[in-house]
Amino acid sequence: MRTSFFQPLLICFVVISLEAQAQEMPNSYYLDDNELSSKKNLLKIDVTSPLRGQYMVYYERFLSKLDHISGEIGIGYLNSQFKSAHINIAENNFKRFELKEPGYAISWAFNYHPYRSFYKKYYGLKASYNWFDEIKSTQFLMYRGHQINLTDWIVLDMLIGMAIEIYDPKHPDENWYSDVDKHRVLLDVIIKFDYLF
Repeated sequence: MRTSFFQPLLICFVVISLEAQAQEMPNSYYLDDNELSSKKNLLKIDVTSPLRGQYMVYYERFLSKLDHISGEIGIGYLNSQFKSAHINIAENNFKRFELKEPGYAISWAFNYHPYRSFYKKYYGLKASYNWFDEIKSTQFLMYRGHQINLTDWIVLDMLIGMAIEIYDPKHPDENWYSDVDKHRVLLDVIIKFDYLF
C-alpha cells in the first residue's frame, strides 16, 4: 500500500508547533529540595499507535540511583489492520499485514533527561518486539522527545526517531507478502498522553 510522507510530516509539524507554544516553567517546579525529580512515575497512553492498528500503554519511572535516567516498559495489542511502522524510508510506503489472529507487543526503553525531571527534552533508546500469526519483528528505535506539562499531572509526550526493524517470518504462506524485507529503516513519530505521579 503506497502513501506519501504527508502524514508523518504533518505529525512532525504539530509536534514542533506545540513545542513552540509550550509555556516554559522553571525547572524548580519539578524538583524537590535535593534537586531530584519530585514526581518519578508516568503512566502513558500512545494516541498515534491506533493509526497503525496497535494499542500501547507504558509505565516509566526514574531510576533511584541515576537521577538523569528513567526506564520504561510497554505492552500492546495488535488488531487485524496492523501496520509495521509509520513509514518505510527506503520505499516510502506502509507495510500492512492482514492478521488472521490478534497479535501482541512488548517494549522496553531507557531515557536520558537533561533536566532530571519529566520536563522538556529527552533522548532515548527503545527495543520492541511484536509477534503476530507466524511473523515476528524486533525494532530498535533511537529518538528525541519533548514533554510539555499541560497540568500538574497531565503531560503531552512527543517523540520522533529512526528505527531499524528486523523481521523473522517463520511460515509465510499466500496470505503474507512475499517481499517482506528482513531489515528496514523506518521513521517513527509518536504522541502520548501521560499521567504524572
